[in-house]
Amino acid sequence: MKHFVKATALAAAATVALMASSASAAVIYYIGGFSNNFYKYNTVAATETFIGVVGLNADSVGLSFASSGALYAFERSSQSLYTINTSTGATTLIGNAGIGAEDFTVNLAGTVGYATSGSSLYSINLANGASTLIGSAGG
Repeated sequence: MKHFVKATALAAAATVALMASSASAAVIYYIGGFSNNFYKYNTVAATETFIGVVGLNADSVGLSFASSGALYAFERSSQSLYTINTSTGATTLIGNAGIGAEDFTVNLAGTVGYATSGSSLYSINLANGASTLIGSAGG
């Protein structure tokens, strides 16, 4: 069953900076714009829960779940990959990628991340944060 969320349902954050859906799609995790407040929104019950304050700058550019359930965040200013504990909002540094990524996602298998920086596409090692240039992202 698909669930749709009205933007007004995420009102506590005022502005949503980053958002990722859990594997079941029944829960959306997000960081409120510039507040670094971390929330979860249950799309079935239509309830929002404040989890905590994440230790990332507001310019974090991507949240993505791996198939394992791990939530990854890529922070542009530090050029680093983190995990976010979905129960507490605590962040753990994985490593520095050496690129200021504009976009970030994890593949469906949950084995590798991908990021763009300028017109370049990179793979991101989820174990240590290292980036490897794949080539041009086009456009």
